[in-house]
Amino acid sequence: MTVAFAQDRRMLSNLLAGVAVVDSHDDREIHGISLDSRRIQSGDCFIALSGEICHGAEFAKAAVEAGAVAVLIEGDPVNFDLMGLDKSTPVVCISNLRKAVGRIASRFFGDPSRSLDVIAVTGTNGKTTVAQLCAHALKRLRGEAGYAGTLGIGMINELRPSENTTPDPITLQSLFRDLCHSGCKSVAIEVSSHGIVQHRVIGTMLNVVVFTNLGHDHLDYHSSWDAYAAVKKSLLRYEGIRHAIINIDDNVGRDIAFELDHDICCWTYGVNHTPPARSKARHLKLLRYVGGHKRSTLVVGTPSGQVEITTPLIGDFNAQNLVASLGALMALGVDVNIAADALSQTPAIAGRMQTIETNSTEAPVVVIDYAHTPEGLVHVLATLKSITSRHLVCVFGCGGDRDATKRGPMGRAAEQGADIVIVTSDNPRGEDNGDIAAAILLGMREPERVQVIHDRARAIESAIKTAGAGDTVLVAGKGHEVSQEIAGMRYRFSDIEVAAQILEGQAQ
Repeated sequence: MTVAFAQDRRMLSNLLAGVAVVDSHDDREIHGISLDSRRIQSGDCFIALSGEICHGAEFAKAAVEAGAVAVLIEGDPVNFDLMGLDKSTPVVCISNLRKAVGRIASRFFGDPSRSLDVIAVTGTNGKTTVAQLCAHALKRLRGEAGYAGTLGIGMINELRPSENTTPDPITLQSLFRDLCHSGCKSVAIEVSSHGIVQHRVIGTMLNVVVFTNLGHDHLDYHSSWDAYAAVKKSLLRYEGIRHAIINIDDNVGRDIAFELDHDICCWTYGVNHTPPARSKARHLKLLRYVGGHKRSTLVVGTPSGQVEITTPLIGDFNAQNLVASLGALMALGVDVNIAADALSQTPAIAGRMQTIETNSTEAPVVVIDYAHTPEGLVHVLATLKSITSRHLVCVFGCGGDRDATKRGPMGRAAEQGADIVIVTSDNPRGEDNGDIAAAILLGMREPERVQVIHDRARAIESAIKTAGAGDTVLVAGKGHEVSQEIAGMRYRFSDIEVAAQILEGQAQ
């Protein structure tokens, strides 16, 4: 991405100080920086990283022809054919360039994160909810706040789409610059394990880091559970972190709380375990939770006394997300009562336990949720089961070309948590729907009782039309998403829209 304001101009030597030496005759004024040769503009610096399919160096010539005045290449120069490049264009080869991009981008945009209170949220489940809650609350408290994550990037009420949960370093730092120029003082970001491995948040000053939990996901990307856990833990070792909010009901969370650097102020939350001595004075505990299909009330014990939060979010797992958010706000110095009031006024989050409205008295309650891990599905189903008077129906699938080891456990979670299960497609990508469904069924004790309807829209329709008043239909896995990826193509598809249309038809 290339992003630059008039004042965003830096000398190449300044950008690379401490990273690489730039000869005086190669020094250039840089007007923009980009990882994508197709977006290069005159005066830009092209940054060529090694990728899974090819190396960015293959596009260096095209970048220079488009106006790049300097090229940074990851790796040893002897490995690249740089013939054809304009000899006047400086080419700097850097062995671990990916790790340096965040700092380079931060320098280019004027170290913007130093002017922001940055809350970084990591964990398998709950990242989006906690980051959204924090951003919405901070907007209410401070007039505006930013967000970067699964639901997009930008001002919290003016989000634009983002390709990744955690944006690339240039996009992230340019967002921070934009937020600063808009007078914003706070931002909440989701930090995925992919984002940590690929060093996307290096160069960002993290005021507060929240760890929610570690569940079964991404084992196709990480070699093992232990490797996945180690990646999540590594974020807590970044320099400059002032506060950490840790879920000690999670096994990895407890390890983090005990291993955390003593320069970091440790806050903990949880109901089942005693906090370590260092965080006893900063421990938050969910004391009471009462929830229905549309609203919940929770009472939280904090170092400053008990507070009550009312919310459109449902589920005790969402109550814990609210507790984590409360801790993050308190770590920023917000009074506990003011923080609780701000969280009580945050809106529902798209595709997170979202109930689809209907005027029909004969229709089931239909809930859309992003749950796409075994743990997430267990929690969502348990919550809905506790507030469903008749039958609980679960419609779900698993993504193709992603962690296949969670498919059986997902099937087991659905079978144990729901009365009726319909297995359907999710984002099959390059895999066959039948193969994915078969892997899901392998995790079930009675797969013959399960319906398999590969067409997701038909599966949702079947579930809603065969259910009635008193039943709940959960459509899980895609949440807020508005497309379905099949065989390399993206097709318009929204669980929310499909369910709403079916319910509207029933109400007429």
